[in-house]
Amino acid sequence: NYSGTVTFTQVPTGIILPPDNPLEIALGLPTATPLPLDGLLATQFLTGGPLGNQDVKTTITMPDQAVVGVTVTPTDDLQVMADLQWMHWALFNTLPITFTNTATPNEVLVAQYQNSWTGRFGVDYAAGGGWDLRAGYLRQSAAAPAQTVTPLLPEGLRNEFTGGIGYQLTPQLHADVAYQYVRQQNRRGRVINPPSGVAPTTALNSGLYKFHASLVAITLTARF
Repeated sequence: NYSGTVTFTQVPTGIILPPDNPLEIALGLPTATPLPLDGLLATQFLTGGPLGNQDVKTTITMPDQAVVGVTVTPTDDLQVMADLQWMHWALFNTLPITFTNTATPNEVLVAQYQNSWTGRFGVDYAAGGGWDLRAGYLRQSAAAPAQTVTPLLPEGLRNEFTGGIGYQLTPQLHADVAYQYVRQQNRRGRVINPPSGVAPTTALNSGLYKFHASLVAITLTARF
């Protein structure tokens, strides 16, 4: 269960409707004068209005996961590791968004996620003289289908490459340095949602999401 606050910001349009427009007639406003649309909508953003600042909450069922792995030591100096992970992302089918103001329509975002798989492979080589050399590779399939790639989680097929070294400084002190490069497949996605509860299609995909990252870790381990 998650909760927080939501802030709506009006985007000025500068639109002025001509006299005798259907909106004036429907609202019972004077029909002989032009109607600035921004001024009419501004009342919706006031405190207590349907687009005023307010609390919001949602509930997400987190996925089960199962992992199986194996470690093999071909020689005294070499260790090889591999594992396979399954993520039950199909549980994330919808995202309900509930607003505290009853005048604000609640929303249901359709996610339609699919289960994903991750495979990992790594080696650790004791090079002698207190040095360890390490390398690894990870490949993860995408959980979000093409029609539900959004800023919420614009993830995709991911390849990750790792390398590292370790050194035994003293019998009690060990240092490690690691680097990881994350390369994710570019994906088309959307920034505008369909109506609440309606399943989206790739026809809404108007943007391109790109992602890559470089991660560096430095660890100092002391044993007493």
